[in-house]
Amino acid sequence: MSTHPNPQPRLDHRLIGIMVLVVCAVALYGGRDLWIPQFHRAVAYLKNESPGEAVEHTSDMFTHDSDDTGHVAHDDSGGDGNPDSIKLTREAWANIGLITGTVEASDFVPTKNVPAMVVERPGRSLVHVPAPVTGVVTKVLAVERDSVQPGQPLFELRLTHEDVVTAQTNFLEHLHHQATQKKELERLQAIGSEIIAGNRIIAQQYKYEEESERVEGLRQSLLLHGLSPSQIATIEAKRALLRTVTVVAPPFADSEVGSNSAYHLRKLEVSRGAIVEAGHRLAVLADHSLLFVEGQAFEDDAQSLFQTAAQETKIKVTPFYASDASKDPLELTVHSVADQVDPVSRSLKFYLLLPNEKITDKISNDSFVCWKYRPGQRMEVALRTDEVFKNNFVLPAEAVVIDGPNSFVFEQNGDHFDRVDVSVLYRDRNSIVVKRDVRLVGSVIAMTAAFDMHLALKNSAAGPVDPHAGHTH
Repeated sequence: MSTHPNPQPRLDHRLIGIMVLVVCAVALYGGRDLWIPQFHRAVAYLKNESPGEAVEHTSDMFTHDSDDTGHVAHDDSGGDGNPDSIKLTREAWANIGLITGTVEASDFVPTKNVPAMVVERPGRSLVHVPAPVTGVVTKVLAVERDSVQPGQPLFELRLTHEDVVTAQTNFLEHLHHQATQKKELERLQAIGSEIIAGNRIIAQQYKYEEESERVEGLRQSLLLHGLSPSQIATIEAKRALLRTVTVVAPPFADSEVGSNSAYHLRKLEVSRGAIVEAGHRLAVLADHSLLFVEGQAFEDDAQSLFQTAAQETKIKVTPFYASDASKDPLELTVHSVADQVDPVSRSLKFYLLLPNEKITDKISNDSFVCWKYRPGQRMEVALRTDEVFKNNFVLPAEAVVIDGPNSFVFEQNGDHFDRVDVSVLYRDRNSIVVKRDVRLVGSVIAMTAAFDMHLALKNSAAGPVDPHAGHTH
């Protein structure tokens, strides 16, 4: 009886060969991110092409590869099959404005936003320019919206009031008498008491002092009539009546006004040729170097406001229409709180001192002044509340994505960002408080553009668009 070798070992070798081929295929497919770029570089080198041109297959800002059918397959899984991970190119990082930061636990005191408005300071921001004397406006030396400095001429008036003319005439007359009495006194003193009687010199001294007192009285009368000391000095020096008066801008009254202060001519009240009485308002000047932010709180915020004012704590104020480039809030102190509740709005008004900033310093002619903050501009004031979140993560609003019942952040893992679920405790327009998670302590996450990455993951999960959709072949 002949024996035949057992065919089973030969069958085992075939199975082993098939398994080796499968393992190799899986390894090649799994490591395609490593060998495909090298293969493209080798081909580019043989063709004398730039390696970057051979590797770059698309202008999509997230990294991906092209499959054999020409479809674009996103590599959002990070190469390990994780659908909650995304890889960004350097271009994508810059395009979405991504900023990362380290997660640290801290305390957070919530705030509530109340409406506010920029207003002028009563009795300080507006200055009325009156006519110092009765006369006719002969020149208007400034126009509305002009930038005006203290001492700058604004109007020229021709004097017409009889009392002012008479006061000047008397002043000139007694100036002449004073000069005559002085010369006589000096002549007698030069002769000496040895030749003339000494009581004659004393009598002349009395006459001179009496005339000097009359001149000083008439000088004060001219000041009361509205003439300035410099104008009276001009009359005295030229020995002539003053026919016109130049009205200038007054000096700043506040000691806290900075060197960047400037008036702007808000309103002209007269025109050339107008007849004005002494005290008639000629113009209105506005000084907006310092303003108020008028906030409207509720009655139950009064205690918090008083405490904030007593501790001189800064309050954050944001323009209502702040753009993304100017999100940094102002930090102002409480100047005062109203002593009554508004009977109509039932709000408690409070006031914050707002230092202003000129934005026309770089204009060459500097003919007008433009301030960064203007009366009537809407603001939002963040008032502190009594609630405190201790030892949690306080993140920017752009760092957390809230999608229905789910909330998550993107943690950096090398050149990938992994989506991590979090629990939100509090959120407002600027900040989000996330419950402290030991997994995230000290980790680096995306502080901005989290929603952009979330959309990219959702789009990649939906799959690539079929290029043949809608076509009939």
